[in-house]
Amino acid sequence: MAQDLAVGEVVKQLDQACRETGFFYVKGHGVPESLMKEVRTMGHQFFNLPYEEKLKIKMTPAAGYRF
Repeated sequence: MAQDLAVGEVVKQLDQACRETGFFYVKGHGVPESLMKEVRTMGHQFFNLPYEEKLKIKMTPAAGYRF
């Protein structure tokens, strides 16, 4: 029961951050810094592509996501 209350409090804090600040960040997640750096680099590479190149990348519809 106490764990449910703790989870509920975290959910409230995330909701508040998203509504009032527009973002949040997570610390202590265990994802290696090298992987995060690689993902950032790949994101920059993608968004620096010309629009026509981006359109060539096939996106499949995913349930729950709107792209």
